[in-house]
Amino acid sequence: MVLSKTQKILVSISVAFIIAISMTFVFLKDNHIDRVEVGIEKEIEFYTKKIEPEGKKIFVLGSSHIMSINTTLIENNLSEKNYHYNVYNLAKGGDVPKDRIPTLDYLIDTKPDMVIYGIAQRDFRGTVPIYQESSNILDSPLPNFKNIFDEAFWKIEGINSEDYEFLSNPKLTTLVFAYNFMKSIIGEEEEVKENRKNTPPFENTPFFRIGEKETMIRSENEIKNIFNNIYKFKEIPDSYKNPQVSSFKEIIKKLQDNNIEVIIFVTPHHKIFQDSFPKKIKTQFNSILDEIEKEYDLEIYSLFDKYNGLQIWNNPSHVAVNEESMIFTEDIIDLISKELDN
Repeated sequence: MVLSKTQKILVSISVAFIIAISMTFVFLKDNHIDRVEVGIEKEIEFYTKKIEPEGKKIFVLGSSHIMSINTTLIENNLSEKNYHYNVYNLAKGGDVPKDRIPTLDYLIDTKPDMVIYGIAQRDFRGTVPIYQESSNILDSPLPNFKNIFDEAFWKIEGINSEDYEFLSNPKLTTLVFAYNFMKSIIGEEEEVKENRKNTPPFENTPFFRIGEKETMIRSENEIKNIFNNIYKFKEIPDSYKNPQVSSFKEIIKKLQDNNIEVIIFVTPHHKIFQDSFPKKIKTQFNSILDEIEKEYDLEIYSLFDKYNGLQIWNNPSHVAVNEESMIFTEDIIDLISKELDN
């Protein structure tokens, strides 16, 4: 059978696409440099073996958005007010409510007095990025490989993390892959490797590690470049068919049923993020928050736009782990103190 020119082109493109996708998945599997994957087993071990049910405890839950909350500062401040608690920052990179469900009962068994949960629109968003296709693009006989990739990759269980946002930017994806590929070949100097060692940002932060880059306070231009190159908004599904909303409600209900005080706050975001936040997604997010407040008799506090103009940012959605950024922790202390004083 002799292939036509068009068929040869289609076969060549298809083969190239398969190779590219295979390389991408190998890269994702083997190159989690800046994120600690916390398995369920490790969490269960922490809750069952490394923390005692006795003693007063406060847990802070959420994604990497809460990585800069300083547990030591909270403990010392509360102690000065004669409130004696062990405070744990249980942040996990890429965390979403659904990921907390398998270990929720173990968490409850440790008998925390209070759980503080930091959330953002990313916790409830859908998995497939939204693209605005131009209406004047001509139909092509070639398959839309970009859409094929999106449908296949973004729907994989657990892929709902800002850690993978760079895949929405082909140029950045190529550069990141090339950098890691070359590094795997030529290796790194021992001194560089030593500097890259990740450590917990504070005491009682068992599930999260940071490197030097998370401590950096970046300029407005750097923040803008990061936002333009990496961030992509995704629409939030309606509450009744949103598994993350269902999981979040389950968490709140179980905590309340076990007489654990619950505080919820919206995590802070840079003004560059705020200014680009689509109105539709903002409305969807606020609707979910209103629903949760009414259903569980809660007040959800917002730090979303509280730090505008302050030089405390590591990127558009993360406050830097830096002594100059303690205002974030101080506001969490205020939320805790307000609850304890009541």
